[in-house]
Amino acid sequence: MSQNPAKTSAAELEPLEHRRLLAAGAYDPSFGGGAAVTIGFAEGSSVLNDLLVMPDGGILAGGYCIPRTGDGPQPPQLALAKYSFFGNLDPSFGNDGQLVGTPRGIKHALQLESFDDGSILVLGSSVSGYSTRANLLVKLTPQGRVDTAFGRNGRVNLPLSAAAVKIGPGNHIFVAGQLDQDGAIARYSPRGGLDLSFGSAGMVTTRDLFTFDADTTFFFDSLAIDSQGRVYAGGTHRDTGSGPSHGAQSEGGSGRSLVRSELDVRVVRLLPDSTLDAGFAGRGFFSAVSDAEIPRNGAAFGTVLIGADDLPIVATASSDGESAFITRLGSDGTPRPSFGDEGVAELNSAVARYPLAGALAEQADGKILFAGVTERDGRTVISSERLTADGEPDSSWGNGGVATVTYKRIPGEARVTAIAPDGTIVLGGVVGSVAPDGTDSRRFTLARLLREDGPAGQLIPKTLRQPQGGFVFDVVWRADDGIDFATLDGGDLRVLCPDGVHRRVRLTWIESTSDGRQAVVRYRLPAPDGVSFTRASNGLYVVKLQPGQVADASGNFASRRVLGTIRVRIA
Repeated sequence: MSQNPAKTSAAELEPLEHRRLLAAGAYDPSFGGGAAVTIGFAEGSSVLNDLLVMPDGGILAGGYCIPRTGDGPQPPQLALAKYSFFGNLDPSFGNDGQLVGTPRGIKHALQLESFDDGSILVLGSSVSGYSTRANLLVKLTPQGRVDTAFGRNGRVNLPLSAAAVKIGPGNHIFVAGQLDQDGAIARYSPRGGLDLSFGSAGMVTTRDLFTFDADTTFFFDSLAIDSQGRVYAGGTHRDTGSGPSHGAQSEGGSGRSLVRSELDVRVVRLLPDSTLDAGFAGRGFFSAVSDAEIPRNGAAFGTVLIGADDLPIVATASSDGESAFITRLGSDGTPRPSFGDEGVAELNSAVARYPLAGALAEQADGKILFAGVTERDGRTVISSERLTADGEPDSSWGNGGVATVTYKRIPGEARVTAIAPDGTIVLGGVVGSVAPDGTDSRRFTLARLLREDGPAGQLIPKTLRQPQGGFVFDVVWRADDGIDFATLDGGDLRVLCPDGVHRRVRLTWIESTSDGRQAVVRYRLPAPDGVSFTRASNGLYVVKLQPGQVADASGNFASRRVLGTIRVRIA
């Protein structure tokens, strides 16, 4: 790479920030000005339950809001907000980026999924009070309008009490929850019709798969589907009877459990033909208590995720939310001894909510992220915890494996995490609280965090208004370990122009601080036609950082991502 910039200076620059910005788990400075983004919906409160990261880096957040008028709090309403990559409301969705109301009777969103064409599936409820269970599906277009071709005029009434939805191969829709006392999974066609070829008339229940006592209850909290089309459903199993233990160890081999109230998280695996995969953990299901040796009071609910290796990762938590565990399974459905402590890793973060769906994510390198809460200065704050691929706390992430996000001095909690296309991490949750007098100040919140150590770049916004042969723009690079200036050159960036062509830039100038930890780097983009920017050049120019280009003194490269946009607006 070039080592001959036009100018290099050791002059001291005024620092842009006084806090540590650049370690893994720090704010991404290109999102919302490098801070958490919060939003309310008119007057009242709002609670985020789930989010989707779109292929273009946009974020759709969903939950519910409780409007407030002169008569006090009103019934809950569905609340969706679409954000751009940069943390601004996307005016192409709903009403200036928001959708509020009760379309087709849905009053809150519990989970969100997206189809191949960008349309949105909302699992939610029509009941007046908020619930962790849902009874209907509604499909929206990418612009936030009800798709009336789905189900019956855009809505599907569910025959089960649902907590999870997943879109599988061929855009088939899987819904999991409970029917009577049994865990249940239903499958629907892409148009919302019950798929009668799945299970018994479109549904499979745990009563179809196992023989349980009359006192046994099972409720599925989460769903996952692997590349082979096998369905994983995780949920809470409780047996308050004294009948067969269904895999739990019993005294003297009598086949009768002495545990009067057996409580654990179980993950069931179904084959694509909807039959039980009996080879999974040797009996068709994995038990987070008996198989993973998690304390019995530490497993009341959980979620299952399919990792990059196409194998399941299971998170379980206690009913009081104080303890949580991650278990990584092998192909046979048993814990991997090489992960954590004999397959189980205990988390330091507390659980923000029930159910856990969405709180778990995995990076491409096998590192595991968990969204939750932790204490700071006597209040709860949004936190994310990261484990290495071996199940150990990742010391490069935040402080000892836990990164926190604060919004002013308001309590907050992270409820869901997701990996963006550029490798950054998106956290969604709420800030605010419910006061003893019932006043609800909660609001949606989103934050985007850097994935790894290494340089962070922040584009200085610019608008070009006069014709000229090229425009120059500045990027502020910062690295805790110092910037490797030998890695700075014209290959650092590509600019996506309005004509759809990616063009290279030229490095023209560098000015750095004396410690080498911060630099302002000036780049120049020649006119697309090689002559001059004119009115024909108007539009947004997206500046993209290329992989393996800008490094710190320790050899860590900046993560590939979009740095920002430059607007050409020549009258």
